[in-house]
Amino acid sequence: MDANGNAMVAWSQSDGTRTNAWASRYVAGTGWGTATLIETDNAGDVSIPSIALNASGHAAAVWHQSDGARTNIWANHYSAGTGWAPPR
Repeated sequence: MDANGNAMVAWSQSDGTRTNAWASRYVAGTGWGTATLIETDNAGDVSIPSIALNASGHAAAVWHQSDGARTNIWANHYSAGTGWAPPR
């Protein structure tokens, strides 16, 4: 949680074809926002998504994702007021 009581959560979820990484933000006094797909590489399944949120409301998400040959580590960054960046 950040200093204002906001929170962020990340999870993996299947779309019937593959497992993707998702996140949602909780805003104190408002509630949960819309779930956001935070990865767009459809080469393989996502596993073990994790997220960290600092006191300013910025977040970093990381996850494992297969490319069919090996498992890679991917990341994405959330900026408070801007939203999610493209996954790297």
